[in-house]
Amino acid sequence: MEEKNIWKTQEEKDAYFLKRKKRTKWIILLYFLVVILFVGMFIWVLFTLLQTTNDELVGTWDCDNGRVLLEIDEDNFYLYRNETKTEMKGKYRVTHYGSSVVSRSHTQDDWTLFLSDIEKIEQDGKEELDQDTVYLSSNSEYKDQLVVEIVSSEEMYICERR
Repeated sequence: MEEKNIWKTQEEKDAYFLKRKKRTKWIILLYFLVVILFVGMFIWVLFTLLQTTNDELVGTWDCDNGRVLLEIDEDNFYLYRNETKTEMKGKYRVTHYGSSVVSRSHTQDDWTLFLSDIEKIEQDGKEELDQDTVYLSSNSEYKDQLVVEIVSSEEMYICERR
């Protein structure tokens, strides 16, 4: 059953369409605001997820039975080898985070860090690197333990939180 609008005068018809035009304008504006709100919430959740993954890494770690010290703060990555008096430091950002189920009661978290502005100090002198990648992995079965792999030097350490 189709409903027809019957207007008595042209003014009534014009008033009806003007009212409908204003209402449609507000509906479209509200639609765009809701879309912008949802996109903003998605971006915020994504950044919050990445930030909380950083919080799990922040701290001081003893690696290789105390021969290597690893410090990770909010922005910087610092690795110091006691025996060779070598240190490596730079700014980092998490480029990948993944969590997987290893068994019924254990999970494994994996991070990929992209290091930039790297300064590597060795006995021979100071070397500046453009970038490097570090893979980190932790298992919920071994709390406060972290496996660290540095791509450029192909070094791997097992670290424990201090």
